[in-house]
Amino acid sequence: MYRVGIDLGGTNIAVGVVDGENNIIGRGTVKTKAPRPAEEICDDIAYAVSLALKDCGKSINDIEAVGIGAPGSINPKTGVIGFSNNLQFAEVPIVKMLEEKKKKKVN
Repeated sequence: MYRVGIDLGGTNIAVGVVDGENNIIGRGTVKTKAPRPAEEICDDIAYAVSLALKDCGKSINDIEAVGIGAPGSINPKTGVIGFSNNLQFAEVPIVKMLEEKKKKKVN
């Protein structure tokens, strides 16, 4: 069982792949380069996920769950970033956007 954790920050996007014992086995990072459109940042999130998967030799099909954390207010039921001053986001459906890019359910 493998999981992906995404830390979307105002400066960096950091991604880790963890195994069933919560050991980090893969990492990927890219600069956030905020402020810029949410779609561009989501593209870079997907790229950072790909880097982390490559780092540990896994594919998205090996991943059981994906979680994302971001600055600001996030509705845990809808996956929408209501407001993020760091990213200059308002009402961004980040979870839906990432699910469409990676073809994987995001928690």
